[in-house]
Amino acid sequence: MVEVGAGDSLVCELGHTAFGKLVLLDKSDSMLSYSAKYRHLASLVVGDALALPFLNNSISVMVASLADPFNVPEFWSEVRRALRVGGWCIFTSPSYEWARSFRLESTDELQGAALFQLRSGERVHLPSLVWPEDAQVEMIRRAGLTVVSTNAVGIDALPTPLSPKILGCKIVVTGFVIKNTGRPA
Repeated sequence: MVEVGAGDSLVCELGHTAFGKLVLLDKSDSMLSYSAKYRHLASLVVGDALALPFLNNSISVMVASLADPFNVPEFWSEVRRALRVGGWCIFTSPSYEWARSFRLESTDELQGAALFQLRSGERVHLPSLVWPEDAQVEMIRRAGLTVVSTNAVGIDALPTPLSPKILGCKIVVTGFVIKNTGRPA
């Protein structure tokens, strides 16, 4: 099992032991350091989601949680390449409803980017590529993968206190269960 863009691993937090060996992958060594506490459960690997450091057809299960920074066709081609036929990918992203409404209403936000304030006080925009559900499904399909189900996470499912950034939106996260059925891209 691989968690792509792991940062502080959600898979480890939820308990991954049913899936066997786990690899936590993140492009940023500093982000991956948040998962150092899981070294006894997983291998920590610095690597790029757009050039996954895994052999073809070698992964059974891949998780990419809030993976909007690398939600582009190149990522989905890599998922297709690395997943075994019959393998699964669980992918989540901020909901299009939330991203669109929040970014349009905020003077500091940009379409296609998320604004973060660093500990130093510096504010940076980082990629956040969130698509309407039909466009997301089509991008995944074009890579040769099959979307088995789409699920919405509503604001009522989140623990409190809630960030002011998500107030006023019913659906805040969209999840996709994806299978490599082996069909050509």
